[in-house]
Amino acid sequence: MTSYDPTVQCHTGAAPPIGNCKHLFDSVRTTETRNTFGPPNDPQADVKLPKELHESGHQCKAIIRTAGETDTSSFYEVWEAIVAVSGMCVRFGHAGTALQRGTWTSDDRLPSMTRQTDTMESGAKKKLSISLEQEPRPVHEA
Repeated sequence: MTSYDPTVQCHTGAAPPIGNCKHLFDSVRTTETRNTFGPPNDPQADVKLPKELHESGHQCKAIIRTAGETDTSSFYEVWEAIVAVSGMCVRFGHAGTALQRGTWTSDDRLPSMTRQTDTMESGAKKKLSISLEQEPRPVHEA
């Protein structure tokens, strides 16, 4: 077992229903397999960002984004971030974002040890963020 130190920011905006976010927890495939997350034009990325995860009721969505280039993480770590944002923001009626997720990467993009601070001596940063938001309701024309 390891500790989890979330960097979560709550913000204004429509909070998704907490019950629907709990359904999202159950639907995320929580594997510890390392995935390469990155922008759509990065051939090294096997998960193209931004990526949205939806629960079956389509009222709660998680959006995985990158603040830079490619980074590595697992869907278990994505799940951890969803749970943290839900517990720290959504249950109090706010949308929110977990920042500084992912693994340190060097210039040649080889993963190194995960660290709990936001910078290393090389200046590398964890680049992934995971937001929980309410799904926009579809507009029905009369």
